[in-house]
Amino acid sequence: MLRMWKKRIACMSYRKYPGEDWQEWKFHEQKVSLVSGHIVEMKFAERGTFIGGKLWVREIPKLTESGHQTAIISSDYTRGLTSHGSFIK
Repeated sequence: MLRMWKKRIACMSYRKYPGEDWQEWKFHEQKVSLVSGHIVEMKFAERGTFIGGKLWVREIPKLTESGHQTAIISSDYTRGLTSHGSFIK
């Protein structure tokens, strides 16, 4: 990610070792437009995270109904979470 950032190319990936789960109160429901056109509600949180001691990224975990959390990290600071051209489709 750092090599790409130096070339001004934003990247995103799943966070392989996200650490402890986030507290549930940090998540907020948001409406998301799926590729199929359906609108669903999902719970997301967001914060900045310094990875590898070298690069600040956005960390965006999704909370499922079962309580499982899956985190995405991204060096793209311009896209919204659920708007057109967003991370989550």
